[in-house]
Amino acid sequence: MAAVEFGAVRTLDKFAYSVEGPRSMRTIRRNQSTECSAPGCTVTTQERKPYCIEHVTLNSYVASVTAQLEEADDEVARILRHGAKAARHDGHLARRILAHLPGEGVTMFRIALDFGIDREVIKHVVNKLRREKLVRTRNTRRGLSPLVTAR
Repeated sequence: MAAVEFGAVRTLDKFAYSVEGPRSMRTIRRNQSTECSAPGCTVTTQERKPYCIEHVTLNSYVASVTAQLEEADDEVARILRHGAKAARHDGHLARRILAHLPGEGVTMFRIALDFGIDREVIKHVVNKLRREKLVRTRNTRRGLSPLVTAR
């Protein structure tokens, strides 16, 4: 097996060797395994991950993403239950809609399809954004669904 050298990093098949100062070369394996960091768990993890698949929710990043998804689901359920009065211009769904809008605009139907959320929910949130003057709406040429554009 021939080693290929690129600057300070040598690669040899599936192994990567890196030079760390003048001391020595240290071997770093891509598939190095460690034990799960959850208390009492002895499952071996892959790729030096801190948690096994059963305890991945203990990771702080995964916990924050899960909390955001639950917040979004709660907001959609609240809007479905209570209608337009439950829609918020500063809620999770409103932030997603504003981030999703391209410069030329998009229809409410397209937003609902992209997000996988009921059209009525999107309509309530967009109307709340319109009242707060964060978006503009106008009818499309074919008159299908209001076109939403950022202000």
